[in-house]
Amino acid sequence: MRRESGREQLARAFSNLAANAAQAGARVLKIDARRENGLVVIDIADDGPGFAPDVIDRIGERRFALG
Repeated sequence: MRRESGREQLARAFSNLAANAAQAGARVLKIDARRENGLVVIDIADDGPGFAPDVIDRIGERRFALG
């Protein structure tokens, strides 16, 4: 059984974010990282259309998927 390292999980998360943004119509994906109080803070933004108001509260639910 293979277990992913933190680095591999982070790389997969960024890859998924980029793929999802492109699939939703974004042409620009901006990722910024900085240190803050001993932690790494990552800000992610794109120029896509965003989420419909009726799904905003459901984002983060386990197994929630759009469309």
